[in-house]
Amino acid sequence: MRDGWRFKKGNPEYDRYIHSAAWRQTADSRLEQDHHICCVCGKPATEVHHLTYEHFRNEQPEPVQQDTTEHKCLCCGVPVRQNPGRKEKKFCSDKCRNKWWNAHLDRVDRRAMREVICANCGKTFSVYGSAARKYCCHECYIEHRFGGGGGGK
Repeated sequence: MRDGWRFKKGNPEYDRYIHSAAWRQTADSRLEQDHHICCVCGKPATEVHHLTYEHFRNEQPEPVQQDTTEHKCLCCGVPVRQNPGRKEKKFCSDKCRNKWWNAHLDRVDRRAMREVICANCGKTFSVYGSAARKYCCHECYIEHRFGGGGGGK
């Protein structure tokens, strides 16, 4: 029998352990340690799942890593929770991120911007990154590609 079966719902050994006080204590401890945030997706968490069954029935809570620097949102100053092993978060929300960048346009890296001439109307427009855009808008694309005329077939 494959070892993976031991860790599936329906297996009496697995079900007994997952509903035991020992697992509940371990799971509650982990939820508190992670501030009820899923360590995989970053969304609010209400339950704990094994990422690996290597230490099944013998889980040891990971020591809490103390971050000596407090990270604050560049826009509003609210503390921003960091995820270990991930890129540093600088903003508490998309709203703050957009607000800050719109107020600091001088800091935007414009090296990725390039000028392109529309293949249909000849107007110059800006393209970000290495996108292979040929048209300034959807209308120019339709007109150039299909000869205009808004009708169907």
